[in-house]
Amino acid sequence: MPAPTIESALEYAEAMSGRLLVDAVEPFVVAAGLVLQEVCRETFTRQQVRASRSLLTRDDWNSVVAVQGDRVAGLVTYSMSEFTACRVAARMVDGDVLSLDGMALSALSELTNMITGRASMGLEANGFRSSISPPRLLRGTGKYVCPRPLLWLDVPLKTRLGTLTVAVALRQARE
Repeated sequence: MPAPTIESALEYAEAMSGRLLVDAVEPFVVAAGLVLQEVCRETFTRQQVRASRSLLTRDDWNSVVAVQGDRVAGLVTYSMSEFTACRVAARMVDGDVLSLDGMALSALSELTNMITGRASMGLEANGFRSSISPPRLLRGTGKYVCPRPLLWLDVPLKTRLGTLTVAVALRQARE
């Protein structure tokens, strides 16, 4: 299955006209926790899950990934403040990161790939085989993620480095 684009995943999700896939949140949260623990040596506390309707980025650093399969399609974003992003990147490269330069952005892209790759295995274990796009990095709040508002389930994960918010907007095909 070829890697989807954000646009193709959105078109496919809209055509499915199914419900928001609430069960898809857990594989992403579990994967984020495992990656934060293994790569950044950090544990996290899951904060209150909240629903939001938006088409804009939420924080200083955002990574958007498209997910598309036979029975599921949509977007996942990972967001954090620039301060947190620098601290996470510093842990990943095992050095000082004072700004989001090329090396830091590469590390954060890899973080996104690791989390989403693991989450896609969790989706597949639940019967939702899918492909994922390479991450699209968006800096700054208020940037367009998609052309129309989506319903997201946001899960903030609080660590000593700061908060990473995993936002999932996946739709399931009608059965």
